[in-house]
Amino acid sequence: MDGWFKSSSLIYGYEILLIPNIVKYINNSDWFYSADVYSRISLNKTERFSSRNYEEENIFIQNDVQQYDVTFGFGYGKMRNVTPLVQAARLQNRLMVLNKLNKPFDNETMIALAQQLSKSSAYNNVYDRPEKYFWNDIESTLNSHGISLSTLNQYAASYLREVENEIRFMRYEGFMINPLLGLEYRKSRYYYGPGDEDAQEGSLLLFGFAFDYCTQLNLYSQFRNNLVVKGGSFMNNHPEYKQEHNLINTTTYAYEVTDRFILEVENEFMYKIINYTESGSETENSFVISAYYFWEDYITSSLQYRWLHTKFEKHPDRTDDFTVNNHSLYLEFSYAFMSNFLRK
Repeated sequence: MDGWFKSSSLIYGYEILLIPNIVKYINNSDWFYSADVYSRISLNKTERFSSRNYEEENIFIQNDVQQYDVTFGFGYGKMRNVTPLVQAARLQNRLMVLNKLNKPFDNETMIALAQQLSKSSAYNNVYDRPEKYFWNDIESTLNSHGISLSTLNQYAASYLREVENEIRFMRYEGFMINPLLGLEYRKSRYYYGPGDEDAQEGSLLLFGFAFDYCTQLNLYSQFRNNLVVKGGSFMNNHPEYKQEHNLINTTTYAYEVTDRFILEVENEFMYKIINYTESGSETENSFVISAYYFWEDYITSSLQYRWLHTKFEKHPDRTDDFTVNNHSLYLEFSYAFMSNFLRK
């Protein structure tokens, strides 16, 4: 008999994130300036007790992390929220199904209807029966452009009103390119006990650019790609840290199979070149397939498959090179208190 072994662990901590983002356009043009602030403070503690054949060992590990990023940019382009236009196009299609419309809206009618649809959330703050007044104003907008809804039966009216809530993620159209200048401060500490700790601290001056592109493939699907390239040198004379360069590319495709069933595919690729005591690299690719089903306007279930591929080569924080592949499956249920959209 080899003996017996017993262990127990207690892990607890907290994390605080602050991520405000500001984009301001200059004189209603496509030129803008931006500011991003990222702040992360976390504390993780692990207490482990183990006993083997009456030999006891207590282990205490505390990990403190602080990270503060400030990034400024000056760029060109606009990312427009076209969700109301998609809703107006769907309303147009339903009016044609009901034989209330013989040809597509002209641009003036489409824009007027989209402007009215964009105000739907404001009615909740003004009226006790917001849907009644909202759809009265929609009907007035259509009447002013020669379209009458006066003869609709109850089924047809309900068929039209589904347009307001059937879109399950926000729609965007456009691009933004943004040269960046940033400053990043990091501080971390591993504490194992009195006189036994490892602390690291560094300030990194970053240069780079971001490019964001999004388009509607049709009324039911959207494609988006976001690319960020940044890198720079550590400002303080750290014995290990010298330079760090990052490339992050995120590609997302979302498709509304029905007004209750959504498929989304996302791939995020990250490549980091690290020049500390020696040059090394870290590659990470996250591939995610998600299926969302809306039981009611505010209740959602989701099934998600995730494949995470990570590769380290001459990484200063690793003793040897290695590759990790992690496959996971998640089932979630959620309730949205303020919005029935899947994503912002």
